[in-house]
Amino acid sequence: MGAKLIEAALQEATDTQNVNIGGGALASIPGVFREGFGDNPAVVVDHLRGWTDSPAELRAGDLKSTEQLMEGLILSGLGMQSYHSSRTASGAEHQFSHLWEMEGLGHGEGHRGTPLSHGFKVGVGTVAIAALYELILERDLGDLNVEALHASWPTREAMERSVRAQRTVPDLERGAVEQTLAKYISAGELAQRLELLRDVWPGLREKVRVQLMPAEQIREKLQAAGCPTGPVEIGLSWEDFEATYLRARTIRKRYTVLDLAFEAGILEECVDELFAPEGYWGRTAASHARTDGTRVAGSLRRSEEA
Repeated sequence: MGAKLIEAALQEATDTQNVNIGGGALASIPGVFREGFGDNPAVVVDHLRGWTDSPAELRAGDLKSTEQLMEGLILSGLGMQSYHSSRTASGAEHQFSHLWEMEGLGHGEGHRGTPLSHGFKVGVGTVAIAALYELILERDLGDLNVEALHASWPTREAMERSVRAQRTVPDLERGAVEQTLAKYISAGELAQRLELLRDVWPGLREKVRVQLMPAEQIREKLQAAGCPTGPVEIGLSWEDFEATYLRARTIRKRYTVLDLAFEAGILEECVDELFAPEGYWGRTAASHARTDGTRVAGSLRRSEEA
């Protein structure tokens, strides 16, 4: 009976072009993006691909697809209870969504009708973080220049100034400073962490590669389920979307892949690569430009310089 009710709810959501349940579920099942390096142990889910292997059927209200998805969601909740933290189901992809919601970006600002679901936003964040992971995995972090990174690491005061400079909402600014400084480490501690990263990188990279679902595959699954897969679809500007990669890490003290990339000194270069004309989001922006005349600012800037 419960599954039948869920099936009916999914069908209704599909009829109204929302698919909130499917979008939120596909984006939120844990295990794809658990960081294998940081302050907490990695938590992975072995059955993710099975739970999400029939998105089109899910959108159509197929009972079996609904049941297997709900199994994943239930086990996701049990995993959080067991670990006593939402970390097993909430990483950098959720921080993207949280930032947009805190600042009223996308459809949340001036949007009439049903509010855009949290799951839809997390879905876009999931694609975004998967694309970032792919670039990080291409790099040999076993060859980091720890000495140079140690020398250039900002002081606590400089880090606070940097966070404040990124905020326009006073309440959010205070919260971002508090969260960022709660996970701040000294230059000496950074060196120790990066030396550890250099040592474990070969094995860690392979483990993450096995677990990670490619960004394009995630995008296709979400699209098949009727969910947004990029910023334009959720009413977010390309400029705000690109800035999210650099700003999202400041709103939570939780260590994510965004922190790893920042500490390794590669976050900005990875973001530049993602939004370059041939990058993941540069290509997506070009596709939208052909359709509606918009273009991502970064791609336009670099195209003009070429």
